Amino acid sequence: MAMHLSIFKPDAAVLERCKAFQGFQKRLFALYAQKRYQEALVLSEEAAQRFPEYADRLFFWIVCLQSRLGRVDQAIQTLREALQQGHWWSTRRLLGDPDLKPLRERPEFQDILAACEHRYEKAQRSAAPALIIVEPKTSRKPPPLLLALHGAGSMIMEEAVYWLPAVEAGWLLALPQSSQVFDAGTFAWKDSEKAEREVRVAYEHICDTLVFDTNRVILAGFSQGGALAISLALKGKIPTVGFLAVAPAFREDEVSRLPMRTAGKQGIRGYVFTGEKDFGLPRIKEFYRKALAEGLECKLIVEPGLGHGFPEEFAEKLMEGLTFLTPQAPESTARSHDEIMEP
Repeated sequence: MAMHLSIFKPDAAVLERCKAFQGFQKRLFALYAQKRYQEALVLSEEAAQRFPEYADRLFFWIVCLQSRLGRVDQAIQTLREALQQGHWWSTRRLLGDPDLKPLRERPEFQDILAACEHRYEKAQRSAAPALIIVEPKTSRKPPPLLLALHGAGSMIMEEAVYWLPAVEAGWLLALPQSSQVFDAGTFAWKDSEKAEREVRVAYEHICDTLVFDTNRVILAGFSQGGALAISLALKGKIPTVGFLAVAPAFREDEVSRLPMRTAGKQGIRGYVFTGEKDFGLPRIKEFYRKALAEGLECKLIVEPGLGHGFPEEFAEKLMEGLTFLTPQAPESTARSHDEIMEP
């Protein structure tokens, strides 16, 4: 399986733009939740000028808001103009978002769907898995490894911002990117078998090229990536002492199939964050109850008022989770590029 390996060193300017966009997104979603659609539209149009690298997403939000405001003709025109500029979105998003229901009744919408499907297929043909690695500053000891998986429809650098505090604390951070296209420039882990293979390949690349402490490997992730991290850890697909998941988005019936009792006997531990308003909270609670019943040591933190996202002050919470999950053994085992991972 082809894998493009990128060695990444944080660029302060890029990270600041990611943080700025996250701040805008938080304000936008707050306005939307309050049904203040006109204000949200103005904010989005301003952001489209400010953040051209997020144009695909911003155009989509603008169209959603125009539709909510009853401006169907304008929304169709915005989609057409965005397509002319090279942007596109998955047909799943276009057909599934309730904001766009008035547009789906228009005959022009079918042409937009066909154009987006063609661009999706073209993007998928050339897509390949990728891996970004962020190394900590020089240390006398092999660093622990945090392997963090992005959520569906995410840009890998956006979520990197949340995991970087681990690097400052001496962790080696690895950020695999799926080859499964979601929208333009974003990816997902929809095919779980393919996802597991690609994360395994990413781990093999890490083993082949870097030195790290194999007694302190944590699988982490957000949303779809969080559920995948849990699954990989419990199934033993990657040697790990535990998992740290933020708002894990479990598939239907996935929780009942996870081998928690076996993993618990092996000493695997878990740390899960979610919000009280997260759409996936019922399945997360189901997972937590089953974990405790089957002897898997796990903590669940439910943040008041939070929806499907990262909690506030996540850097501190991340370190608390890593401390809970990581054994403080007197001796550690380093994995170097001279060793070959067992099949």
